[in-house]
Amino acid sequence: MSNNTVDIPLTVRTGAHLAELAAQVRQVELLIGAHFKHLDMTEADFLTGMQKLDYLHQSLMDISELVRRFREPELNKSSLGDTVRLESTRRLIDDQAHSNVQHGNAGALDLF
Repeated sequence: MSNNTVDIPLTVRTGAHLAELAAQVRQVELLIGAHFKHLDMTEADFLTGMQKLDYLHQSLMDISELVRRFREPELNKSSLGDTVRLESTRRLIDDQAHSNVQHGNAGALDLF
């Protein structure tokens, strides 16, 4: 690296990248919702798909926050759990509960 650039830690760059991915997922979520708002929103396949998209968005945001916090000198697992939204992410933090994580669990729908 040149002397003119600041060396940004990998955790910061990775966290920022994950946050950007989460923002892109949210934009797609909103775009799909706006485009299909005239359709029957109770159709099971549509709602399931939107829940999965929202879960992906929230998971990316949670993981972005975890990665950002990894470089903190006094990393405390209990305080990490307070910084995330999803229970499935909290279970990742807890070594004991990690084996019980339910992959693909589509958290609460947070749309429109």
